[in-house]
Parts: sequence; C-alpha cells; structure tokens
Amino acid sequence: MDISRLAQHFFANWSGFFRSVGNPGWGNFFWLLIAASLAVFALELAKPWRKGQRVLRHELGLDIFYMFFNMFFFPLLGYATLSAALASGVESLAFVKSLRGFISLQTLPPAIQIVILFVVRDFLQWNIHVVLHRVPFLWKIHEVHHSAEVMSFPVHLRYHWAENIIYRVPEYSLFLLIGSNVPDVFIIYVVSLTIGHLNHANVKLPWGPLKYLFNTSELHLWHHAKQLPVRYGVNYAISLSVWDWLFRTAYNPPAPPEGIGLLDEPAFPRSFIRQLFWPLASRR
Repeated sequence: MDISRLAQHFFANWSGFFRSVGNPGWGNFFWLLIAASLAVFALELAKPWRKGQRVLRHELGLDIFYMFFNMFFFPLLGYATLSAALASGVESLAFVKSLRGFISLQTLPPAIQIVILFVVRDFLQWNIHVVLHRVPFLWKIHEVHHSAEVMSFPVHLRYHWAENIIYRVPEYSLFLLIGSNVPDVFIIYVVSLTIGHLNHANVKLPWGPLKYLFNTSELHLWHHAKQLPVRYGVNYAISLSVWDWLFRTAYNPPAPPEGIGLLDEPAFPRSFIRQLFWPLASRR
C-alpha cells in the first residue's frame, strides 16, 4: 500500500469537503443534507404528529452533531481514504473483474439500473439491520441509535461510528461487483436520506397503501419502542417496508408506543465520547 498516495487521497478528501461547503448546489451532498433536514424540520414544526413533543429537546445538539460526524467527519478522518485504497486493490483482481462482467447492469436503461441498485442495496441493509439486533455485541453498537428517547429527523443519522463500517463494506462491495457509477449512487443516497429523515421525523404523512412499500414514521416509531412486542424487535425497514411485510416482521397497531429508547440500560452514557466506547465498556 503506497503511503504517499494514501496521504494525497486523504488531503484531497479534506480539500474537496471544504470546496463543497463553500459551493452550494444540487449536486453537493453536504448542502442536500442541510436542505433535506431543513425541509423535514419545517414539516415537524408545521404539522407535528406528537403535539406535546418539545422542539428544543435535550439531545437535539448531539443528534445534529452525529449527522455531520457520520456523513462527513468520520469518512474524512481516514475511513474514506482506506476504503478507496481497498476498493482499488480489490477491483484490480481478475476474479472481481470476471464477476463484474457477469452481473453488470450497464446494458439496462439508467432508470432501471438505479431502481435495481436501490432495491438490492435496501434488502442488503435490511438483513444487516436484523443481524445488528440479534448478535449481542453488534446490538451494543446499535444501542447508540436506539438510545434516543425523543424521535425527530436527526435521530436518523445518530449511530455508532462502527455502523459506518458494518453497513458500508458490504454496500461498497455490492456497488463494486455490479459496476455502478457515481451519479447512480448519489441519487440512491439522496432518496434514502430523504426517506430516512421522514420515517424518523415527528410527522405523520398520509402514505395509505404505500406503507406496504415504504418505511413510515408510524412503523419506525414501533421499531424504537421501549416495550417491544417481540424479543428482537419489529419493523427493521430502512427505506422499503416491503421486506418486513414479506418476512413477517411488520407490526402496525393503530396506536403509537408509550415510550421509545432503551428499557434495560439505565447506565447508558449521554456524551458523544463515552458513547463511542460504549460497546466495549458495557461488555466489561
């Protein structure tokens, strides 16, 4: 592994980030995150689902910090550089090249490629999410996300740094093997971001029959319930709820849960730094 090339890539990532901050635009994920967050926040203010929920709640600042840490700062600290180096090395392997040629989507129309990538990626993430709830050590990592006691849009991106690796490595491998391109991945990320913000928001939208396809705030609130109807939880959907309906993990009662958060973790830390080390500390 060429250290000088890694260093160049590292500094190029940081300079690219600062350029994106200084140049707002629709092709800029930094500003799209801010635009989506402000739009969903405006919905929460205009039509709140839970009327008594405080807007300026105790952990709002922490949740917003997690949004930018997980989307930008963690990758810039070196993860993006190492991922790019690893992907470049794997991509050059003859075995991987043969697989890419075997399952490439490049012959299909662009819109069909995006839909297939979106659906396959979401199914992959649904399975990873199920595993996070069923493997004890992985659940300790995932508890950071479930520790939120008030549901609002930034809780969507409140998660432990290790989840970036747990989700992204299989996801990047999928994109690498299928041979996706950057614009397709960008569109998928923007759509997923918007759906994720909405299903964590204090907003109840009239989804109607579309609740059998897309994850909604009513379904996802029960995923975060303190008192779960079954041991490992329900409604694992990320963007598409269809997987929960197909595999019978959907739960959709008429009333929302009485409370959300962790039921059996009174010692769960409240600071960002202590939450980073929570999985190891809790095992001790």
